[in-house]
Amino acid sequence: MQITVRKLVFAPSARNEILTIATDIHKENPAAVGMWVLNLQETCKKIAAFPRMGRQRDDILPGTFLFPYKKHLIFYEIRDDSVTILHVVHGARNLPDLFPPEDATAE
Repeated sequence: MQITVRKLVFAPSARNEILTIATDIHKENPAAVGMWVLNLQETCKKIAAFPRMGRQRDDILPGTFLFPYKKHLIFYEIRDDSVTILHVVHGARNLPDLFPPEDATAE
């Protein structure tokens, strides 16, 4: 059985969120930030290899999947040849507030 690993892409929003989280971790524990980022990268590579291992969460963000990483949640979408990491947010956040329905923001 051959595993097709999709290309891993990070959306600008995810890159910014990861940078913010890493900066916060560095303030609290500079020695831990490198391992946190490395483990996040490995988790994202696993998602690219097995994208259906996450939970589909159309209720929060249509067309997305969610996978937990430590205290955070990774939101991503699956394409034919890639997996795009859309957001990395703390699991304690109010997710509907972070991702309001598109029609609600257009009013």
